[in-house]
Amino acid sequence: MACACGCSQKPIGAVCSSAIRMRVARVVRVPITSVGELRGLIYRASRLPGEEPKNYVHFFKGRLPVLARNPSGTRLFIVGGQYRITANGIEG
Repeated sequence: MACACGCSQKPIGAVCSSAIRMRVARVVRVPITSVGELRGLIYRASRLPGEEPKNYVHFFKGRLPVLARNPSGTRLFIVGGQYRITANGIEG
């Protein structure tokens, strides 16, 4: 499988050597409605190629993100907050 950045030898979701850090201002074109503060997440991921996926729990600290939905309720968005995604998972 190819990495999301286009590397040919890393699985999707792995941190690639060509990964860069950038700020992106994204405009959501549909009105969204807040569901509430996002206090934490539970997710399943493998950190290394070939590693068995594990369950991870993350509790947000500081400025909390907001969980929002589109008008039809078919798509969720995580808006705002103070965190980052690294090779170690979600931090902050």
